[in-house]
Amino acid sequence: MNIFKKIQDRFEAINPNIRFVFWLLLFSVIYNYPSILVKRPQSVHHWRQADCASLALNYYQTGMHFFQPQTHNLTSDNNTSGYCTTSEIPVSYYVIACLYKIFGYHDFIFRFVNTLIFLTGLLYLFKACNLLFNNTFWSTLIVLFFFTSPVLVYYGNNFLTDSSALAFTFIAWYFFIKFYLNNHQKLFYISMLFFLLAGAYKISALLSLVAILIVFISESAGILRVKNKGKLFSKPIVCTVSFLLVFSIIGLWVYFAKSYNSLHGSGYFSTGIFPLWNLDKTKIQMVTKNIKELWLNQYYYVYSLYFFTAIFLFTIFYIKKGNRFLMTINILVLIGSSIYVVLWFWTLKDHDYYTINLYILLVFVFINFIWLIKAQFPKAYASKYLKILFIGFLLLNLNHARKQMKERYNSWWTEYPEYKDYHTITPYLRSIGIAPLDTVICLPDMSHFTLYLMNQRGWTECLGNNSDSTAIATSIKHGAKYLIVNGEDILTRNYLKSFLNNPAGQFHSIKIFKLSQTINR
Repeated sequence: MNIFKKIQDRFEAINPNIRFVFWLLLFSVIYNYPSILVKRPQSVHHWRQADCASLALNYYQTGMHFFQPQTHNLTSDNNTSGYCTTSEIPVSYYVIACLYKIFGYHDFIFRFVNTLIFLTGLLYLFKACNLLFNNTFWSTLIVLFFFTSPVLVYYGNNFLTDSSALAFTFIAWYFFIKFYLNNHQKLFYISMLFFLLAGAYKISALLSLVAILIVFISESAGILRVKNKGKLFSKPIVCTVSFLLVFSIIGLWVYFAKSYNSLHGSGYFSTGIFPLWNLDKTKIQMVTKNIKELWLNQYYYVYSLYFFTAIFLFTIFYIKKGNRFLMTINILVLIGSSIYVVLWFWTLKDHDYYTINLYILLVFVFINFIWLIKAQFPKAYASKYLKILFIGFLLLNLNHARKQMKERYNSWWTEYPEYKDYHTITPYLRSIGIAPLDTVICLPDMSHFTLYLMNQRGWTECLGNNSDSTAIATSIKHGAKYLIVNGEDILTRNYLKSFLNNPAGQFHSIKIFKLSQTINR
């Protein structure tokens, strides 16, 4: 027992931030992050993963022109170019491309950077909680609890920008909470910078900033007071300018994105909304059915969803005894999240990652709950039995997330077994004379991720392309030089037979045919 006590004492003597990083790394290993880091885009939403990776790789390969983003799929300019952009500012893709310039192109770099940002965000969330509670146990537990959501765990080590946006939101909140406690204006500016980064990575990450803006307007108008003494925003003019700058920069990019996509006739990336009121009863039922049967278990361990509901009701019951600022933000973020769900309701049917930046609501629900326990029930707050109970609950969630990560990469979720040859085919393509700029038709693929995996521009079956001989002929007219097919079944399609006369090579299950530029109909 003395040995264990000495180990515990030495561990507790270590800087709290370092101790927390230890837990982060331990959880990361449990989730198999080290081996996932070297994986190419695959599994749940491999299509969107490949789109993100494609934007970065095209910057790297086409001259680093920030305002001319491209993808491998040539669906713009009447199916002749890859010029298109997302509604988020492509800071992430451009930075990754810069790293490719230094270290060379490796998917590992993209995953590693996103993972590093995500884990750093969790560290700053821990630091923010510690500012509020001055208690490393509860601060650690709160943050690790969010590192057990299968959705956050999966996308925290991935290619999408959503998890990084949430991480920047956590960092921004750390500096804003320091500003709230110390009222040093410099901290406000730093928080605005990170809110800008969060919004640049994903517009939905601005939920928090909108809530802060409403608090600012309400305090300036004398409607709301969030501090017991003095004002939170003591310099309203510079604060106003800061808010305007952040929203203007994000707004200008959205305007540019719409104009850029319109110029190139591209509807590939959505820059609009998919609201509830545009859906009929059948479609609404489809969304709710998918959420219930497919995604709820991915958002969180089901009992955790009950837990969040219970503690939210608890905080509402004690609303007058809670921290005024935290409670105000909680309610405003709840309203904002509800509006977001209504505006993008249809996307929730098939896209779990659209919920990532809504987790900030659950963060504030949990923080408010612990704050109330500390203020109203100090004995429970200090109780070792309550702590043991929460540790046990945390471990249940940890195990659930571990299982879901394993399933996402090894079960029905993943397409990898069927498409694995595409992951390593590029050197072979170069060896038989197919250059990166040679355009191809790749079948079967209802997305575009095979184009990225091969690093070849071209077309697939996506968006109704190449579904018959006329469509194939159109792709050839647009410059397709090769037909690349995966598996024997695809070769039985009658409309393809006239295009299989010139075999150019074979890589495992993938066959390659050279296309004649003269079309016989």
